[in-house]
Amino acid sequence: PACAARIGGDEFTVLLPGTDERGAMALQERILSMLELNNQFYPGQHLSLAMGIACCQSGDAVEAAIHRADQAMYAEKNRYYQQKNVDRRQPSP
Repeated sequence: PACAARIGGDEFTVLLPGTDERGAMALQERILSMLELNNQFYPGQHLSLAMGIACCQSGDAVEAAIHRADQAMYAEKNRYYQQKNVDRRQPSP
């Protein structure tokens, strides 16, 4: 079964035993679709998130996979900010 946990201030991890990268990406797409639907119904309270995916094999250290996922998530955040041309040092309105 999947296991979700908060690992930092606003960071969470979801462990999906027996799931490959394709399965993880499918879950990511479902979450993003639900988020978009939420934003359509509540346009004044826009939510966003960044996700990173990392897979590991039996015997691999979970910490290493979490670190790779964390790096992927920060890369996603940076792509978003570059795309939106947002200055991350300025507070959000």
